[in-house]
Amino acid sequence: FWVFGGGLTLGPVLVLLFGANRPMAGLSARFAAFVESWARLVRQRRLMVSVAALLALRSAASFLGFGVLFAALAGTINGFLVGGVLDALSMILRVVTITPGNLGVYEWSVAGLGRGAGVSLAIGLACAALYRAAGILGVGMTGIVSVLALGAGRARRASRDEEA
Repeated sequence: FWVFGGGLTLGPVLVLLFGANRPMAGLSARFAAFVESWARLVRQRRLMVSVAALLALRSAASFLGFGVLFAALAGTINGFLVGGVLDALSMILRVVTITPGNLGVYEWSVAGLGRGAGVSLAIGLACAALYRAAGILGVGMTGIVSVLALGAGRARRASRDEEA
């Protein structure tokens, strides 16, 4: 089984590397272009500071949101801080995607980390599931509002074009 899987993985790589058509030939040029565009982006200090500030704000909001949820469900004295730390640790675990959207992986990692912090697995799972649902709801509502706003803008432009 492992030999078959390895052959399926290694075969296409060998064909790409040693085949007559070498799609990897332009790889160094693409990499050089990437490095140049990255350097151009980094030189825009104002943009980089804005992005860093927004990322810090997002992390703080995540810490606060999960901390409040965890404190409410766990009922412990230091639940807010423990919840915020659990969110930060689970953020590190979310870097590697195992399933689509890390569905189940995120919930069980939060439950395991929560168990290590002294709360039950059920509370950890409930916190993670509610936090994921709130995130999906927030993104979904933002998407719906954006689509409606874009549609209203198109309708106004279309009516102005008809009048002109």
